[in-house]
Amino acid sequence: MHNITKDKENKDKKDGISLDIKLNVNDIWLFSMYNANRGMLGIFNLSFTLAAIYMLMINISSSDIPMKLLFVFFILLFSVIQPAMLYLKAFKQAKNNHIKDGFKIIFDESGFEVFQSGQSLKFEWNMVYKSAATNTMIIIFLNNIRAYLIPKRYLNKDNYRLKELIKSKTRVSFFTRFTNGFK
Repeated sequence: MHNITKDKENKDKKDGISLDIKLNVNDIWLFSMYNANRGMLGIFNLSFTLAAIYMLMINISSSDIPMKLLFVFFILLFSVIQPAMLYLKAFKQAKNNHIKDGFKIIFDESGFEVFQSGQSLKFEWNMVYKSAATNTMIIIFLNNIRAYLIPKRYLNKDNYRLKELIKSKTRVSFFTRFTNGFK
C-alpha cells in the first residue's frame, strides 16, 4: 500500500465508477452464508439436513428420546446453529476499525483501486480470481479467501456500466441473479 493524494483520487473518480462503501454486520453475515453454502458444500448441507429430517420422521415412533434429540440436533446444525455462529463471527468482524471506517473503490477499464485509511491498493482485472452477484451484493474474489463486497444499496445510476465492466473483465459466476436483482 502507498499513500495517496487527493488529486489522484479526484482524477480516478472522474474517469471511473466510484463507490464509498461501509459494510455492516448483515453484509458480512450474508457473505459468510454465501461462502458456507455454495457449491458442493451447500449440496452436502442440504442433503444432510434432509436426510436427518427423513430419519427422524421414519423413526419417530420407534426411537428413544436421545436418538430423536440427535436427529433434531442434526436438523438444526446447518439450518440454525451454523447461521447463528456465522452471525456472531460477522458481529465481531464488524467491530473492527477497518470495517467500521469503510473504503472507497474506483472501477475503470484497467481494474479497480481501493482506498482505505489514507492508503490505496490497485488491482488489475487479471488479478481477479472470479466475480459473483447475489440478490444482495456483488462479490469480487481476489482468491478463495479474499474478496471485496459491494452491497446492493451502494449501486446507483452506474449499475449497468459497472455490471458490464465486471462481466467483461472477470470470470463470472451467478451473474444471472445480478441482472434480476440489480436493475
